[in-house]
This record gives sequence, C-alpha cells and structure tokens, in this order.
Amino acid sequence: MIGSLRGTLTAAWRNPSGRSGLVVLGALIAFALVGPIVLPDPTRIPELGQGATGPSLSHWFGTDHFGRDLLARLATGARISLAIAAIAVALSLSIGTAVGIIAGSFGGAVDRILMRIVDAALALPRLFILLLLLAVWERIPIPALVAVIGATGWFGTSRLVRGEVLRLKHEGFVQAAVALGAGRTRTIFRHLLPNVAGVILVSATLSMGDVILLEAGLSYLGVGIQPPTPSWGVMVFDARNSFTTAPWTLFFPGALVVVTVLATGLVSDALRAAFDPRSA
Repeated sequence: MIGSLRGTLTAAWRNPSGRSGLVVLGALIAFALVGPIVLPDPTRIPELGQGATGPSLSHWFGTDHFGRDLLARLATGARISLAIAAIAVALSLSIGTAVGIIAGSFGGAVDRILMRIVDAALALPRLFILLLLLAVWERIPIPALVAVIGATGWFGTSRLVRGEVLRLKHEGFVQAAVALGAGRTRTIFRHLLPNVAGVILVSATLSMGDVILLEAGLSYLGVGIQPPTPSWGVMVFDARNSFTTAPWTLFFPGALVVVTVLATGLVSDALRAAFDPRSA
C-alpha cells in the first residue's frame, strides 16, 4: 500500500530534480500572482507608439511592437496560462478518476463499455478534436476554453486509474474490508481512492505541461486566447513577424513555456520515483 502523501512529497523534495522543478514552479506561481499587481498595465499602448525596444532599465525584458512592456505581459500571461492549466487539469482529473474507479471497481459490462468509449476517444488526436470544437467560436470565452480543454483530457487518466484499481482490488486490505462487510461505496472512498492518489498526482503534473503547451499552441493558431489578452501563446503569435528585428519578443515567452513544461516534467519524474522507487 502507498505510504502517506506527506511522506511521498517529502521524498520528491529530497530528489534534486524534483526540488529544482518545485522551486521553478513556485517562482513562476509567485511571478504570476505578484507581477500583475506591481508591473504596468500590460495592455497599455504608449501614445507615441514607440514600437519594439530592447531590454533596458525602464523595461527589463524590452517592449513589443506596440510599445507594451513585455515583462508585464509575461506576468499577466503567466497568470492566465497557469490558471487555465490548473483548472483544466483539475476538471480532466476529476472526470478521469471517476470513470477509472467506476470501470475498475464495477467491472463487467460497465468496464467494457467505458473502456471502449475511452479507446475510441484516444484514437482521435486531441488537437483535432479541439480544433473542431473551437471552430464554431469566433472569440471563445476563457471559461469555455478551459471546459473544452478539460473535457478532452481525461482519457489517459481514466485508463491509469482503472489499472491501479484492478491491481488494488486483489490486495489483502481491500479483500479484508469486503469480507468484513464494507460496501462498494465505502471500499471506493476509504480504500481505493486514497491509494490511487499517486497515479492521480503524477498524471496531474504531466498534464499541466501538456495543457500549457496545448493552450499556447491553440492561441498561436488563433483559436485560443484572443488578443489583446496576453497569454504566452498569444505573445509568440504576436512576435511571428518581428522576431528577426526584435527577437526578445519571441524568446522570453517561448522560454517561459519551455521552462514551465520542463519543471512539471521534473516534478512528475520525482513523484513517480517517490511512489514507486522501482521506476527510478
């Protein structure tokens, strides 16, 4: 049986890679929370239209082609991108966990029907599904974007949770609880759900990086966050025509996307090693 969640997180923190990832993610979250409060308005365009200027003491990361402060836009974009990723991942994990536990614990026809639905969904590229769904909106609201991303990201999690539930059903402590008269609901919430927390947590960290990349890609394609609202994908899209003359407008948002995805990957690897030392 998996040890306490606190002990697992402590083991992940002791892992140098996990500690590095957690520090980076903590810094990014602090940047997203504090930056928009202390930095200038990211949508304000100077009256003189100064255009793109390089990093300086007045604008540490420079300005974009409209003269807007790039650091301020990065901070607001971090808040938007991280919030979208966190909420969408929470939604997809909730759906995937529920489907996986129901399929694994009930078995039989219920399991077969749910898993055939998951197999059919996994056979279609997620980006293709999203593009079809988002094509009906000219300007999609952010809550709708979060809901669409979350509702199309639970298939892999459901299979992982189902597999773990099938394994746990044959463990002695679960069979003992059933023999003592524990009902299905009590078995799920008291014995199965706490012990699939490791799979869920690892899946969450992996999904965070995927959703950040997905949101950036959708925004770059023009079907995600719409200008002038800043997100990292929108900023990369805005810099597509000026990266040769103002490379900083592309470098900084692209670098933040790469660093965030790398940090989530490091945390995920550390958590996987902490939950299952044989995988390290």
